[in-house]
Amino acid sequence: MKLLRETVRMIILESLARDEFRNMWFDRSPPVHYNKDNLAPISGTYHKDMLRQRKVKKKKLSPEQAIAYTDELFNDKRDIKRQWNELVDRHGARSFWQGPKMQYFHSLSYYGKNSSSDTLQQTVELEGNLADISVDAFMNTYSLSGNKDEMSTYGVHKGKSAASRDERKLGFLLRGRVTLASSNDAYVESRSKGTAIDMERHKSSGLPKRPMPTDLRYGVLNLLFDESDIPVKGPGECVLDNWSVEAIVYNPDFQPSKNVKHIADRYNIKLLTSQGVFK
Repeated sequence: MKLLRETVRMIILESLARDEFRNMWFDRSPPVHYNKDNLAPISGTYHKDMLRQRKVKKKKLSPEQAIAYTDELFNDKRDIKRQWNELVDRHGARSFWQGPKMQYFHSLSYYGKNSSSDTLQQTVELEGNLADISVDAFMNTYSLSGNKDEMSTYGVHKGKSAASRDERKLGFLLRGRVTLASSNDAYVESRSKGTAIDMERHKSSGLPKRPMPTDLRYGVLNLLFDESDIPVKGPGECVLDNWSVEAIVYNPDFQPSKNVKHIADRYNIKLLTSQGVFK
């Protein structure tokens, strides 16, 4: 009987967070008026100053209009992320996202190019110009623990994840505080798509990653709040803060172990196969 009561309680808790968010979203006043015409998904990947400059450069907005536009947009992005965290905590789902059922994989084969960069790119405006960085470059850019810049990962739930086979070729398992979870690409800010002004603004706290404030197919309706929300294919983008490196993950069918083993040994971190992480 006790087990039944606990199961019923979890079902109720797990259904409330998502329902409460959607009620708040659709009932908010004034409503968010972003749509596909003025907020393409890729807009969400720019930091504030770079997006403002792009709107002016493309002559879509005057400088004054661009400031007002980006202020409104980023206020909404921050508000949605704050609501997500408040609801996760209020409905007791934090222990799930931080618990043993979840792993978090950052892909180093996300962009699918044949070569990787030896440095982290910055001030990159066009998505097509972005490239993955090498394992060495990643380890030279970030610390083994306590990283302040938020990181996008694929959530892995019981071996299931929305990451494609190609994206699983090479990457890292990370561990940190989960600040957002989505079933798909949440189109959050990219570290590479910021100006010097953006970098300076977030110097002390680290670069944030916030979701798109739209209810289109790439927007807030994809947010996951608890285990019951996770689709059969597995979770999609999960954002981590204050994260640390747990392991290098590679697929031996594409990446010889000798290419990554010496790095794992040098930093004394685990080396896992993608076949062992993903089911």
